[in-house]
Amino acid sequence: MKKNLFQLFLVVFALSSCGDLNKLTQFDLPLSQLVTIKKDMVVANMPIDSIMTPAIVTKSEEFFNTNNIKTDFIEKISLKEMKLSITSPTTGNFNFLKTIEISIMADNLNMIKIATLTDVPTNGSTDLLLDVSKDDLKPYLLKNSIKLKIKINADETIPTDYDIDVKPIFLIDLKVLGK
Repeated sequence: MKKNLFQLFLVVFALSSCGDLNKLTQFDLPLSQLVTIKKDMVVANMPIDSIMTPAIVTKSEEFFNTNNIKTDFIEKISLKEMKLSITSPTTGNFNFLKTIEISIMADNLNMIKIATLTDVPTNGSTDLLLDVSKDDLKPYLLKNSIKLKIKINADETIPTDYDIDVKPIFLIDLKVLGK
């Protein structure tokens, strides 16, 4: 009886700690890139799909080495968060936007959509959190650099250029116990 009770305890403990074990095998990789939206590009009710970030150096190899991560043990890399913050003008906000869509690109890989917001709030916010896809982005983040393509649709024109800090956070999920 005591043996069965002990085995039951071990099973319950193992099942309850799986979530904790998963958290120990997940790492955030934050990146950041400034992009400028030129005032003469933004015309009300005209989509713009040609805003490109410069190449964003992933520094993934350095990140993996620092955290003792072998790429063979990476199960998946997904986008955890995509935040946009207006850095200039100081009086700017996202009220001019109707929709926004961000796609990722890397050498020899197809472009895929990774973040969207279809109803941008008109509340004077200088920060936006986009809805993110759950696609596996491991092939992109194992590259030396990525590019982001931004597509917007605006409600109104803007009086000046906008500098926006694009801040994706990628979640690196390792195989539990190397399996």
